[in-house]
Amino acid sequence: MATRDDQDFPRRRPSIFWWSLANILAATFAIVSWTTCYYVFNFPEKPSNYMLLRKIKRLPPIEEFPIEETPRGDRRDPQELYADFLKPDEVSLAALNRQYKRNFISNFKWDDYLLFVEGTYRVTAVRPLIIGDFFHPGLAIRAQAYVQPEDDTKPPGPYPVILELLLPTAEPPAANPYKEGDEFTLRGVIHRAAVIHAAKIGLESEPVICLTAVPLVYDAFETGERAMPLASPDPIDPGAPLPVMEANQPGK
Repeated sequence: MATRDDQDFPRRRPSIFWWSLANILAATFAIVSWTTCYYVFNFPEKPSNYMLLRKIKRLPPIEEFPIEETPRGDRRDPQELYADFLKPDEVSLAALNRQYKRNFISNFKWDDYLLFVEGTYRVTAVRPLIIGDFFHPGLAIRAQAYVQPEDDTKPPGPYPVILELLLPTAEPPAANPYKEGDEFTLRGVIHRAAVIHAAKIGLESEPVICLTAVPLVYDAFETGERAMPLASPDPIDPGAPLPVMEANQPGK
């Protein structure tokens, strides 16, 4: 037999319950949507985010900057670059590399993370950029930094900085103007070779800094008597390994 308490228990939940539940679900959906949009749009270096942004056409192409309109950045010679990148530990360096890649893909919204490489370098290897690289077509040049010692009577000598210079082109290069042993000099105000990745390679007791850089001025890349027409890279493969060349990979 039902008691009075049983009879008084409401058979249906009050309307305020459903109203509250609907508001909670709507607020949850809004928070999840906002968080997802924030993550996708602010971290385009993530491969899945990059592909989604390209698919919905919300990712601007890599911009071809006129030299007078390139973003402002700091210029560093090999000694300064070595000092800058020798300090961070692996975790800090990985965070910097994510920001460098994000900045490049986003057409350098953040000037705080823009470094231009300067100095004299000697070519040690060259190979074409192919499918599976950070972008293609183009050339990847591996070059050793050379620095004038304090004793001016001595010739410039090798310095523990390796430059991996990526030159994007519209078509696979028909000829390679850079050969092993060639020397070239980069100037920040002219070449705008921006760092997009940094790695520590070599022995732990004798670390070498390897920097991957891309020129931001694509009209023509000229060093001495060598000239090479460039084109803004499209598309990017943000999941491709950096550095590009196997010899530059950490542990090699």
